[in-house]
Amino acid sequence: MGWNRSIVVKERLGGTTHEGRRIIFRDTPIDLGVYPGAGMREAIVVDSRKDPQIRILYEKAKLRAQSRRLGFLTAVFQIVSEEIPYNEERANHLISRLNAWHDKKLYLGHFIEEHCGVCRHQALAAGVIIELATKEFRD
Repeated sequence: MGWNRSIVVKERLGGTTHEGRRIIFRDTPIDLGVYPGAGMREAIVVDSRKDPQIRILYEKAKLRAQSRRLGFLTAVFQIVSEEIPYNEERANHLISRLNAWHDKKLYLGHFIEEHCGVCRHQALAAGVIIELATKEFRD
């Protein structure tokens, strides 16, 4: 599917919003959006204003970069890998436990708190951390 995912999501859900939130597509901002995916599964909400786990992750990445004198992207990679280790079984269990299949919204923070996720959770976490850093240092 690859690069066509954005088109598939837009066609499947009939637009660019899902339950009042802007859908995250390729080349769009991540923060304050929702990522439902091409197939019907959980719709991951990424909202640094309402989800404190995102801010905590961001602060951990900044601290890691400063304290270990790492490049920021290296720190982001390390923190996301540690805080959201790849574990499909645990991620699916969390989604089932919260009954979040069929495009039900679920905050990214749930996966951060449970220390599990798959590539989509890791990518969204890394992306929103980089967005927050860009906003902070631009302003």
